[in-house]
Amino acid sequence: MDYSQKITLLATITVNLNVPELQSREQLNEWIKSDAARIHFIDHLKPTSFDDLEVVKAASEADFVS
Repeated sequence: MDYSQKITLLATITVNLNVPELQSREQLNEWIKSDAARIHFIDHLKPTSFDDLEVVKAASEADFVS
């Protein structure tokens, strides 16, 4: 049986992304907010990208899925 439950995760993620040019951390934080960057970022997420993953909050209710 599967349930759908809302959880909040704290994660450290390491990925190699193709970026427009060499940028500072501050510039990259601004760039990652664009739709194109978010799509590009999500496409690169893989299980091995997650160096550390921890559930910090879980809903007290869950919906039955199947």
